[in-house]
Amino acid sequence: MDLEETELLFSIPDRKDPSQYRDLAIMTVMYESGARVQEVIDLCPSNFHFSGTNRVEIHGKGNKTRLVSISRKVAEIVKTYIKKAGRTEPKEPLFVNRKGEKLTRAGIQYIINKYVDIARSQRPDLFKSKITNHTFRHSKAMHLLEADVNLVYIRDFLGHTSVKTTEIYARSNPKVKEEQLRKSSAAINSGKNYGEKEKENLLDWLKKNL
Repeated sequence: MDLEETELLFSIPDRKDPSQYRDLAIMTVMYESGARVQEVIDLCPSNFHFSGTNRVEIHGKGNKTRLVSISRKVAEIVKTYIKKAGRTEPKEPLFVNRKGEKLTRAGIQYIINKYVDIARSQRPDLFKSKITNHTFRHSKAMHLLEADVNLVYIRDFLGHTSVKTTEIYARSNPKVKEEQLRKSSAAINSGKNYGEKEKENLLDWLKKNL
């Protein structure tokens, strides 16, 4: 999703409807934290820290924990949801269905599909690709990349073990490719002759990024 699609999707849930407010909290947390769907399902109220810097504690693959900063707006959404839904017990599941049971992957995908369908009806020119729970994580990583955030930070943000995994996002992002080409073109002088080492470096960059 690009930023326009993301903003439209988050504008759809009715904040006066408790169920839809829960859906808004799920989608904004999923995007803002870059969390995997299972990581969102496993969240408890105690995973959120609102004093000082707003953060969420995410337990990921390999039993690894990472602290991710969240914006003031998303923090307010989560705090309001906790209060409205009465999800105040520190270790209870944060996001539940009408029976009070922890949501499933299928349940979250159903929620996403519902709002994407509404968004498509409002803007048929958007949402051309299938939107899954992983799309939120992928989109956040792309948006950070487009904002020139360092890959090492994005690696830690996503909970990747190696920055090589994170580099996949850079290679698949057309905006980043265009920017790299622009920067490379700006450094080329028509009268300059490149040595063999410089040619090898350029070819290596092209193979990795195009």
